[in-house]
Amino acid sequence: MSQLITTTKPVAEKSLLIGIDSPYERSHLDVEESLEELGALLRASGAEVLGSVIVKQRKPTPAAYITESKLEEVAVLVAEMDANLVVFDVELNQRQVGNCERILDCGVIDRTWAILDIFALHASSAEGKIAVELAMLSYLLPHLTGKGRDLSRLGGGIGTRGPGETKLETDRRRVRQRIAKLKKDLAQIERRRRVGSRIRRAPGGPFKVALVGYTNSGKTTLLNTLTSSDAFTEDGFFSTLDPTTRRLTFEGGREVVFSDTVGFICKLPHQLVEGFRATLEEVVVADLIMLVADAEDQRLPAQLEVVEEVLESLSASQIPRLLVLNKRDKLGIQELSARMQMRSEAVAISALTGENLDGLMAMVEEQAMRNMVCVRARFSGGDKAIIKRFRRLAQVIGETTSPTNEVVIEAWVHRELAERFKGLEYIG
Repeated sequence: MSQLITTTKPVAEKSLLIGIDSPYERSHLDVEESLEELGALLRASGAEVLGSVIVKQRKPTPAAYITESKLEEVAVLVAEMDANLVVFDVELNQRQVGNCERILDCGVIDRTWAILDIFALHASSAEGKIAVELAMLSYLLPHLTGKGRDLSRLGGGIGTRGPGETKLETDRRRVRQRIAKLKKDLAQIERRRRVGSRIRRAPGGPFKVALVGYTNSGKTTLLNTLTSSDAFTEDGFFSTLDPTTRRLTFEGGREVVFSDTVGFICKLPHQLVEGFRATLEEVVVADLIMLVADAEDQRLPAQLEVVEEVLESLSASQIPRLLVLNKRDKLGIQELSARMQMRSEAVAISALTGENLDGLMAMVEEQAMRNMVCVRARFSGGDKAIIKRFRRLAQVIGETTSPTNEVVIEAWVHRELAERFKGLEYIG
């Protein structure tokens, strides 16, 4: 079987970006900000961005999204710049892609495919590759009619990285079969996660913190700094796709589990949200959501709105959250003050330098200890089933067995769980 997601070094395409200034297009970012973000996406995928054009359009045309006269003006720029790829900052259908390619005489992709492409570049685990391939095929299926984009083009480079066989033609029936197989594989993963989720949702066990935020906000760097770990990081979009979990124990024995999750982005394709829903389960079962944001980014308010929308779509909007403004080391005093006035409930830190991480951890510890009590439990040595259950539900600090075979366990337990066990001695 051929490789599903290519890992060869992409060709350095020369790309021209097309932004659409239209009331029809709704976005948290204005057209200039959205184009800036799209350009960063393309550069992260290995493309050279030659420039961008903003086209004013009241509503999209069925043939090519923008009018043919405007498309011909773009064609002149493509020829002058010697560009070989045009990227629209909107989603195009198969007919629009084909007509644009015919007039522009070069490759054409849209924002959705650019995002899918960079996900394909960074997918490394089996689960991540399944999710990305499923998202790509779900996007491509409507485009596989007539003479539009087909999977034989998918060989390497921006707009061509992706799933499927790279040399043989494929048809809609085979794509549907592959999609069905991928959905089945993801369903199995989700079922396994649900089994663990039922246990993780119950009171007791480690306090669970999910790190979420806009892509490239510094979540993984923060995870590494807090837990002295070495999860992979780089300055770029979606460098982390697979969930990473690390444990930390506070003084006194209270254990906290931090989970890093995939970053979000404006106009995140719904195919990816669905594909990564099993991965994002870590957010749903968290006791606290640590929303990490780039304090330096001028698009901060819009980025926070994007994250809030995704959390709501995951039914996670009711989980307590802590807003963390990262990269405070890159801001002056006045800039930092303005950011804090914007979101007064936030805590400003630097994951890179460690500035104010003590304050952040104090807030996490306060949340973790809010519903916990420290107890001493005494059991007869013969009560093995009860002892086993108590160990599973509690965070054991210490355990001793007396000469009379009495088992004494000191542990942190949730208040609700403490009420279920008789004869507990509260020690903290």
